[in-house]
Amino acid sequence: MNTGLFIATDEKSKPLKEVLRKYKPNQVFKPGEVATYSNYGISLAGYIIERIYGKPYYESVQENIFKPLRMRNSTFKQGSTLAPIVSKGYGIDGKERRPIHT
Repeated sequence: MNTGLFIATDEKSKPLKEVLRKYKPNQVFKPGEVATYSNYGISLAGYIIERIYGKPYYESVQENIFKPLRMRNSTFKQGSTLAPIVSKGYGIDGKERRPIHT
């Protein structure tokens, strides 16, 4: 199980397609029965964007959103040096989480 919030280097990153297949959640409710946030659902939407644009999600967001808005310190790329000002992540226990280096 993952204990961190993000990875430290891009080399440790797995393709979104692979992650979505490996960690597919069980369906708990029937479609349309309950409205709730889903990390898997958001990731699936990102994968759809990857398929449409033919490139990684972070590149599409960088080119189509961040660059036109001149958001130079924003990125979705894991382990990126593009965002020199990175917020710290914290777990439910209130302790700071660091990048995974495995």
